[in-house]
Amino acid sequence: MKAELKSKEKSVAKFEIVVDYNTFNEKVNEVYKKNRSYFTIPGFRRGKAPRSIVERSYGEGVFYEDAINALIPGLFEEAVKDLELDPVSQPSVDVDEIKKGEDILLKFEVDLKPVPVVGDYSKLEVEIPKLEVTEEMVNQRIKEDLESNARIIEKDGAAENGDIVNIDYAGETDGEFFQGGTDVGHDLVLGSKAFIPGFEEQLIGVKKNDKVDVRVTFPTEYHAKELAGKEAVFHVTVNGIKGKEYPALDDEFAKDVSEFDTLDEYKKSIFEELNTQMDERRLLEKQNGVVKALVAVTKMDIPQSMVQDKVEEELHQLEHNLSSSGLTLAQYCQFMRTSEAALKIQMLPVAETKVAGDLALEKFVELEKIEVTDEEYEEEVNKLAKEYDKAPKELKAEIEGYGTSEILKSGIKRGKAIDKLVEMAKFVETKQKEEKEEDTVEKQ
Repeated sequence: MKAELKSKEKSVAKFEIVVDYNTFNEKVNEVYKKNRSYFTIPGFRRGKAPRSIVERSYGEGVFYEDAINALIPGLFEEAVKDLELDPVSQPSVDVDEIKKGEDILLKFEVDLKPVPVVGDYSKLEVEIPKLEVTEEMVNQRIKEDLESNARIIEKDGAAENGDIVNIDYAGETDGEFFQGGTDVGHDLVLGSKAFIPGFEEQLIGVKKNDKVDVRVTFPTEYHAKELAGKEAVFHVTVNGIKGKEYPALDDEFAKDVSEFDTLDEYKKSIFEELNTQMDERRLLEKQNGVVKALVAVTKMDIPQSMVQDKVEEELHQLEHNLSSSGLTLAQYCQFMRTSEAALKIQMLPVAETKVAGDLALEKFVELEKIEVTDEEYEEEVNKLAKEYDKAPKELKAEIEGYGTSEILKSGIKRGKAIDKLVEMAKFVETKQKEEKEEDTVEKQ
């Protein structure tokens, strides 16, 4: 039952295997023995009817599908080894018509791991945003410190944006109050956009004890479908208004919020901290940039199955991150007004980018003969041990016990490959981006 390769192109292999009828018939007999107790045949005790009687009653091919399915894994594994294939998916199998006494032809098709063809990467030119710490950034950090140290005080005048209004409210649509539209003693920060559009804006200028009607229209995509797109009136009573009193921005403030004695020293420390963060981001931009540039000079046919697997991996990681916050994926989807299927579609471009980056880097590692020294391996184990609060020897034993040392070494090789590409590339700074693009390189 030797496999015959029919084609191998664009990361897809097609091969055929002819299964000897006697081998197939033996497997059919095994399936019959395993399942005969499920068949009821008049005149026979359950499980005692001969195979021929069961086939006469239920059809000659009653056991064929299970027999073929039982044969496929072993046949596939042997064929992959003989044909030296590197599959990345489960195969699709087409079975020709099965006729008694005749050999069976199985046609396999399976996605293969691409073999990237990397072009000239010796002179990669990468554009990165020009990242600088501005006075505006420093002032924003100071503003945040002022906000966190502000005192909340009762206010007698009219409510302004940023004030906290304590309100009772009752909402109605079509002349009837609706569920979830009533509350008492609710603190609302004006400008927070916590309520539906138009609600908070109509409370600017109100005073304590005022009674106002707030008229709004629910968004058409509102989570409560019975309210979506409807007009509503909220009857609001203002119980009180609170504002913020900010501390003076002087040396005393600097002493209170930092380890420094003067305002100038405090501002300088913020600048230095932001500059360190900017250096980290600059390095990340370079790392992302060189991977994208390497992919750009690499030719490969990526099977969709690899991209889908990466999407599932990303989705699983999202679920894990959400669970640490006490949320489920379903709750997240409801909050984001989306669905799991829509999330998967959104993840596709990033998944494809990551798969391409992984494949190109893996090939680069091979071409540059990048290896991991014992010292580098031990250093990585020690770093992970510190993160997981474990003894290095204990963690090393776990890693090797689970057989994941090669995965760890692959990660180290990846990091070394990116570092080498950063050293080799020429970087051209451009105007700073307003929004940061999706990272394609994860921090090692």
